[in-house]
Amino acid sequence: MSETRTPHHRPAEGDHLIEPDRTPWHALPAGEVAALLQAAPEQGLSAGEAARRLGRHGPDRLREAARERVPADGRLLSAASLEVRESELTGEAQPVAKSATGRVEEEAPPADRANALFMNTSVTRGRGEMLVTATGMATETGRIAGLLASAKPAPTPLQRQISTLSRTLALISAVVVAVVGAPTGSPAAAPSSSGCPRWRPSAAPRRSAPTRPAR
Repeated sequence: MSETRTPHHRPAEGDHLIEPDRTPWHALPAGEVAALLQAAPEQGLSAGEAARRLGRHGPDRLREAARERVPADGRLLSAASLEVRESELTGEAQPVAKSATGRVEEEAPPADRANALFMNTSVTRGRGEMLVTATGMATETGRIAGLLASAKPAPTPLQRQISTLSRTLALISAVVVAVVGAPTGSPAAAPSSSGCPRWRPSAAPRRSAPTRPAR
């Protein structure tokens, strides 16, 4: 019998790859999120199902309050004056207000998902309750960490300068070798048919023997 996987399924620890969950939880009503996660908003999970999921995914329903760090990604069920600092994820320095109501577009980036909480963000004010939709490397923070780990680091300015200097020195060396190794002097005399070089008259003028004066 094949295993039935719900949208929030994560590969087990022994699997080769953890795929980030791309279900648009922020664009769904809270009741539909609970149904897809097979969780009852009023009471959570049954004891058996809770024990199974707790060991694999962590708690499915969390209450967050001020000065607490969010341990997972989740869809808000309720919020009371809830504000969260998301600078670790979005770069926004100021806390942002959160609400369990209101519609969010499916393509909305994390910074615009007012009804969602994200792992490693901090609650600065108020309180809220959420259904967990992703944990670990399947969260938005985990996805970014995976991209950074797989990206090839760009060379530093010093490394670029050293590379340029190496290419310049190699070019100079090639030119010097070509100049020093070039043949110099007059061309050699062409050999005769007998294999010996042909005689060439000297370019210097010939001096005649001095004559003696007559006595």
